[in-house]
Amino acid sequence: NRRETAIAFVLAAFTGKADSILDDVRAANVGPLQQRLKDAFTVVNHLGRAFRNARILPEYLAARLEELHWAVAAQELKAREREEQRILRERIREEDKAQKEFERAQREAQKEEEMLRKAMDKVRREVDRASDEQKEKYEAQLRDLQAKLLTAEEKNQRAISMAQQTRSGFVYIISNVGSFGDDVFKIGLTRRL
Repeated sequence: NRRETAIAFVLAAFTGKADSILDDVRAANVGPLQQRLKDAFTVVNHLGRAFRNARILPEYLAARLEELHWAVAAQELKAREREEQRILRERIREEDKAQKEFERAQREAQKEEEMLRKAMDKVRREVDRASDEQKEKYEAQLRDLQAKLLTAEEKNQRAISMAQQTRSGFVYIISNVGSFGDDVFKIGLTRRL
């Protein structure tokens, strides 16, 4: 009974120490963590002599060292995934911003075009009611408004063509369990000028 208790005590001591060491895993500190595991193995085995010569077997140390290597690999994969997610979020923000700019430019061009059309309609009504002297003045205004309308229509066409140009880009597929949930993917297209 005492021997089993001693073995359980030594095993718990080493396991606790190993778990706390593995909690500090980063790709940059693999060497020091390996050494700390080996040191813990040595210390626990040395102190275990007082408890009916209870000790940790080298196979268990090897298993914990292998666990350390897998933990480092997992950390590297997580870091790579976080970086990819950051790049994708940045790309999505950029696309959204560009899309909003194009939509705003198009709305402004359409608004200006509509305002000029209304002004032209008003001037045309005035031309119909005006005398010969005033007709010439209104017709000059009408020509000026037509030139402005042509410019506004060109602006609108430019905004539309810019929005269409942004349809070219890269297709991407992302999944983010934390944001989207399991088995949910986002398929998108980058939009850059």
